[in-house]
Amino acid sequence: IYVLINNGTSKVEMKDVPKTGQLEVYSILGVKVRSINLGSIESDFDLPLPKGIYILKAGKVAQKIIIR
Repeated sequence: IYVLINNGTSKVEMKDVPKTGQLEVYSILGVKVRSINLGSIESDFDLPLPKGIYILKAGKVAQKIIIR
C-alpha cells in the first residue's frame, strides 16, 4: 500500500490497494474511525481525514500516518 498525503487538503491517496477485504482507519487511541470495503473502490482514492495521527490497516499490512 502506497500512501500519499497531500499538503493542505488533509486527504490520503492510496495506490496499489488490494481488491478484497477491508481498509480500516484507527485513531491513535485505537478507536475505529472508518472502515471501507476495498472491493468497492478504485485503484486509488481520496480519504478525507481531519488533522491527527491514524493507523491504516488492510489485511496484514498496517501503516501509521500523520496529517498536519
